Amino acid sequence: MCWLGSKKLGKGKGILITIDETQAASHDDLVAIATAVQHVIADADESDTPDEDKKGVAIVFAGLPYMINDLLDNEVTTFLRRALRRELDNVPLPDVKNAFLETVADSGKTISGEDALEAARQSEGYPYMVQLVGYYMWQSAQRRGSDVITADDVSTGVSDALLAFDDAVCAPALDGTTSAERLFLAAMAKDSPNPTQVGDIADRARRSRSWVSKYRAVLIKDKLIRPAGHGQLEFAVPHLGQYLQSL
Repeated sequence: MCWLGSKKLGKGKGILITIDETQAASHDDLVAIATAVQHVIADADESDTPDEDKKGVAIVFAGLPYMINDLLDNEVTTFLRRALRRELDNVPLPDVKNAFLETVADSGKTISGEDALEAARQSEGYPYMVQLVGYYMWQSAQRRGSDVITADDVSTGVSDALLAFDDAVCAPALDGTTSAERLFLAAMAKDSPNPTQVGDIADRARRSRSWVSKYRAVLIKDKLIRPAGHGQLEFAVPHLGQYLQSL
């Protein structure tokens, strides 16, 4: 934070700290960084420096919702609860298809509308999965030295994307859950990729309905599951159910 005192920072300027993939970072390190930023902001507010001469500091976290929730719930970093929060919803499949068509064309390659739609379906509109599928299907065609992304390239791209997605999203998501939450998710995974009846979770986990209600609320808050109609739940993270089945 000593950079804030540097003469290289002009008047009215400051420092922006960005941290991506917070689910893969050390929780203690994230708390330490957030706490340091809090102290810098507090020191600046208490100084006699005119507002127009102050050099600001801002921090941006990006990652899975459960990790952000952990930071917000931490007693040391309560100031983060005042932060502006943005959550990315799933992208409509027609928009994903069009994005694939346009991006592929901009790169000098081509893909049919049918194959672009299939790639969109496989991504389920999940923003990070959209990125992975697009990257790996393009790489598949590139390895063949072809300017055309075929159905086989889409299939190969999806397979490669799922491996990367498991490592970057599914595994860290489960690492951040408690044993009770994993028991709940494992009970749901028996039906994946189809929705699960809430009543079946109680039977499979051999727990009470109140237990199910408690962890249902926790996992919905953490964006790991979501309602899927009356009395039903489904995974909010693509492939998480299949990943659990493979363990």
